[in-house]
Amino acid sequence: MSASHDPVKLASFATAFEAERAVATLESAGIPAMIKSHGGGIIFGGGHVPGGVELFVRRRDIDRAWKLAVGETV
Repeated sequence: MSASHDPVKLASFATAFEAERAVATLESAGIPAMIKSHGGGIIFGGGHVPGGVELFVRRRDIDRAWKLAVGETV
């Protein structure tokens, strides 16, 4: 795998809903994305995940992904 395909962390979210929404936005733009939860499958009221949820994209997509999924909420 080339370095441009290496996964890099784009953002962290408190809820699974926020992370899934960002993944949907990215994938609709043709950017593959994946999430990693540190909560061991535990989701509390409001969708909060202990330890949060991290969103990863390919290194080559990081700038475009930031503008689409994170930049609009900052």
